[in-house]
Amino acid sequence: MSGMIQAINDFLRFIPAEIRSIIWYTFDVVLLVIIACILASWYLFTKVKSLKKAFLCGLLAFIAFVVVIIFALLIEKMTGNVVLISGVTYFTFYLLCATIIISKYLRYDILEIADIAALAYLPARAINVIGCTVEGCCQGVPAEWGLYSAILRTNVVPVQLYESVAIFVIWSVLNLLYKHHRFSCNGKCAAYCLIFFGGLNVFTDIFTYIQPKLIYMLSVEGIFAFLTMVIGLIMLYILDNTRNKSA
Repeated sequence: MSGMIQAINDFLRFIPAEIRSIIWYTFDVVLLVIIACILASWYLFTKVKSLKKAFLCGLLAFIAFVVVIIFALLIEKMTGNVVLISGVTYFTFYLLCATIIISKYLRYDILEIADIAALAYLPARAINVIGCTVEGCCQGVPAEWGLYSAILRTNVVPVQLYESVAIFVIWSVLNLLYKHHRFSCNGKCAAYCLIFFGGLNVFTDIFTYIQPKLIYMLSVEGIFAFLTMVIGLIMLYILDNTRNKSA
């Protein structure tokens, strides 16, 4: 095992900075968008059995990504801080934009579209953090047994890889429940995605070394992750209350 980690670290040290940036961009932007859009199309297709609507769903999801990316670039230009809309905040803004755009254009139930958009994003996010691992950003505290970080120029705890595995587990469970109609109403799956993804990012942020901590052990992104978790809990509470009143 140590020999394999050493081989990976040697590979990470060998990669030139330009190639490292290309790999990061490919995973963090291109693959994230492609995978999320394809999965959104697939999820809707399983519901409506219409290739046209499924294609439009993927196209509208892509437009939502473009809106969020432009917004993120504007925030970064105005504040000089890319962290304000990255990771969990990026997911929250995308979920909001995709839900509004897709449901409005396709005239489909807004809560069901929220479920589809959330489920489609999670596995894409799990894959996209591989780019962060290669780039060396958002890693854990220095550790001799860890993976090489090009930013810190030392071995660190591979927090991003742990996050990737955890996201796949969360998605697998929620996807299984969604597939077998275990949620009592539309929108609950999206709420649980917000809760678990936000909670996971709060936990990983505590062990992330690079970003400065503001409140207790949380950085700016950790605080946004906590707020995302709260939004999910509020959404779940409202959905349960609405369902109980209508029963």
